[in-house]
Amino acid sequence: MNQEFLVILITLGIVLAFSLILIWYLNKQNAPVRTTVLQLAGSTTFLLITFLLAYLNRIDGQTTATLLGAYVGYVFGKVSSKGEWGEK
Repeated sequence: MNQEFLVILITLGIVLAFSLILIWYLNKQNAPVRTTVLQLAGSTTFLLITFLLAYLNRIDGQTTATLLGAYVGYVFGKVSSKGEWGEK
C-alpha cells in the first residue's frame, strides 16, 4: 500500500471521527445540532472524498474541477444570498 494513500485514509478517518464525536457531544448536552455543524462536517467530508477519488484516479481532472467548482459556487452563492459577506 502506498504511504500517501495511507495518510489520506487516516486523515479521512480522523475527520469523520471528529464530526461524529462533535454531533454526539452536542446531542449529549441537549444542545441543538446546528445546521452550521452539519454543513461543516459534510463539506469537509465531501472535499476529502473528492481529493481521495482524484488521487486514486477514479475521477479525471475535468470531473474533479467540476465538483470543486460546483462546491465553491454553492458556498459563495449561499454566503452572498444571506448578505453575510462584508457585513459586521
